[in-house]
Order: sequence, then C-alpha cells, then structure tokens
Amino acid sequence: MPKPTPVQVLRDEGLPAFAFLVERHDFLGPELVEDGFLFHRPDLRVSVTSWTWNGERGFTTRVSLPDVVMSADLGCLYVACGLGPLQAVGGSTGTAHVVRKRIAEHAAALRPVMRRLDGPERVELVRRCRGRLLPD
Repeated sequence: MPKPTPVQVLRDEGLPAFAFLVERHDFLGPELVEDGFLFHRPDLRVSVTSWTWNGERGFTTRVSLPDVVMSADLGCLYVACGLGPLQAVGGSTGTAHVVRKRIAEHAAALRPVMRRLDGPERVELVRRCRGRLLPD
C-alpha cells in the first residue's frame, strides 16, 4: 500500500481537528481544494493547505477577510495576539508524521486566535499581519 500524500494526511486528520470552526464559530465547510481545505463564513475564511515548492514542503493556515480583501498567516496572527512565539506555529513538513504535528499545532493556535478574530479587532489584526511573517 502506498504512503499517503501530505494532502491526504491533511484531509484525513486535519478536517476533524479544525471542525471546531463549524461547531463553535459558525463556519460553513469544509470545502476541499487541490492542496487542502477551507472553511468560510461571510466575514472570514480559513484555508489550511500543504504545499510543495522548489523541493521544499510546507504547511500553511491563512485567515482571509473577504469584505476587505486581506489575508494573514496564522503564525503572525498568533504572535500579534500575544499568544506565543512564531515557532509555536511551524510551517515546514516532509513526512506524514510532521504533517500530523503541524495539524495539531495549527489547530491549537487557531482556537485562541479565533476568540480575537470574532471580535471588533479582526480587521486591525489581519492588517498588521498582511504579507508579513511577524506583525508590524
């Protein structure tokens, strides 16, 4: 039996890990996309993807604001919220084991970030992290 691809591992194990978006934050989804999945509601979109570029593999969770066309990386948002260091939301992958580790890290980081994104500071947080690894 062939090894599962990073995207297969992400879908199989990531969907249950991120189900709290539907259960607690009124998101719709998941919607499967080529490199992962996304959840959405009118004011927010969360995409979780596994990527390969130039021989490297990675894992990204992005939060988008459709109404103002801005998005931010979860790691930056985590730092901007004062929740911990960027290293707590790792991005490199390789093996299925590391993809599983990233799923757990990103789901754990997104939970407290969502409490802030559900509030009035949503646009300001995403603006601070738009196109950055660390907040301005």
